[in-house]
Amino acid sequence: KIKPSVHENCARLAPPHVLPMPEQGWKAPPQLLLPQYAQHQPRKQEQQGLPQKRRRLQQEGPSKQLLRPERQMRPQRNMSHRHRAPQHDVAAPMPHSSKRRAPSSVPRIAGLPSAIGCLTDLGIDPAPFEANRKALRGMVDDGRLLGGYASLVAYRGSIIHEDYYGFADPESRTIPTGTDTIMRIFSMTKTFTALAVLACHEDGRLHLDDLVEKHISSWSGLHVVRHPCAQHGSLQDTVVRRKPTLRHLITHTSGLGYGTDLGRAPSGAAERSYWELLQSIDRGECETVLAFAERLGQLPLRWQPATRWEYSFGFDIAAAVVEVVTGQPFAEFLKRRILQPLGMHDTSFHFALPRQQARIAGLFRRMSGGSLDIADQAKQSAPLKCLDPPGTRSVWASRRPPAVPSGGGILGHDMVRSRGLASTAQDGLRLAMLLRNRGMCTETGQRVLKESSVQLLLRNWLPMPSVLGTPHVVDTFNWERGVGHTPLGQIRVYHPRPSDKESSIGEVSFGGCWAVGMRHPTSLQRYP
Repeated sequence: KIKPSVHENCARLAPPHVLPMPEQGWKAPPQLLLPQYAQHQPRKQEQQGLPQKRRRLQQEGPSKQLLRPERQMRPQRNMSHRHRAPQHDVAAPMPHSSKRRAPSSVPRIAGLPSAIGCLTDLGIDPAPFEANRKALRGMVDDGRLLGGYASLVAYRGSIIHEDYYGFADPESRTIPTGTDTIMRIFSMTKTFTALAVLACHEDGRLHLDDLVEKHISSWSGLHVVRHPCAQHGSLQDTVVRRKPTLRHLITHTSGLGYGTDLGRAPSGAAERSYWELLQSIDRGECETVLAFAERLGQLPLRWQPATRWEYSFGFDIAAAVVEVVTGQPFAEFLKRRILQPLGMHDTSFHFALPRQQARIAGLFRRMSGGSLDIADQAKQSAPLKCLDPPGTRSVWASRRPPAVPSGGGILGHDMVRSRGLASTAQDGLRLAMLLRNRGMCTETGQRVLKESSVQLLLRNWLPMPSVLGTPHVVDTFNWERGVGHTPLGQIRVYHPRPSDKESSIGEVSFGGCWAVGMRHPTSLQRYP
């Protein structure tokens, strides 16, 4: 209990209208008391932050202070910016609870608080979220979606939707899926390779219009096959009219094609032409991503650069260029320059920590007539084939990255020798927030990319004359109506008859893995 003499002293230190009348059991608010009258004495380390005058008065005691009126202190000011009292010394009531305030027991995801269950308060219709949840869980239950899924939605700085369902091991069904489950992202690795290229561009290490042959010498004598159906080069091959640049590599317009992966047999001339090169990676003859790029430069292109869009090895060649200009392995540069500043510790080509290895999901495919088939949904009852087991048995559960880290997500069939990134839904949200905040990571407080670099990525690159020289129309590229292309993935552009009316103009995404809706699109690209 506080003595009456203390009340009198406080009355001299504070205005009368602030101090209530002393009653039985009444305790003065801490902000009106001298530090020595508080219910709990501050610790030594807390006293170090007090001003020298207040520290001396505290050591003298109350009796000496009352005997020296000339040393009376003025009403105590708010010193919260210089000294914070311990939490148990604060007697002020807690603010009224709000539905939008995240409970202290709910952990933050990607540094964002939770506002789940508050969609109505935010003016958002919860019906689409429930419909999406019902549809995805139905796909898992009937076998159309193997294993499980995890999804996160952020809006105005808060998590408004979190959903996960299924198992990371579809065979034994013992490891439930969550937003921290580590899954292989394959071609989404291209997004991070694009960020690495733009980081080198803003660091002055390269320019987007640099010729590939400037950094990889074997690309100086390129030819183009005489016909797209030709498997190998011949004397009838034509000379390259326009040499490919780095910009062509990250927009799939360099004239390259793609090969097979994960045990699929080659089909078509392009896949057969790359078959032997991919086999050399599996046999260990091609030991680095730079060696792969040099050997690929010795093969003919499938068509003239800047004349056709085709999914290709372009991002793997871009990863090799990053190694050349930085002098670092691609996996190491990506980790130090992009992933660590973003706080994406669960995104990597390999995972050495046991706590991470335990969260790696398995990789399975349906078997159809002895061959792997993932697209035919009619064979949902076909047996599963495990391509990579979950947990510590996974090839991603390794202490070192693969010999040939793929900037495009996958190279060849042996994932021990070459593979792409694996990540989580939480790290995917961190990537989306980086783009939404124009290159700034609010969770770590670090700027990863300049705002101008992010604005460049959030544009439709295909209509640009420096890329193609031809307008982006629906008959020229195998994209849906109203979909453009950026090195990050796809971008929604204006079209009078869009194929997807639910997406907004300026929305950037990659194959359903992640999507970012921009409130103010950098530019509203239009079709002609």
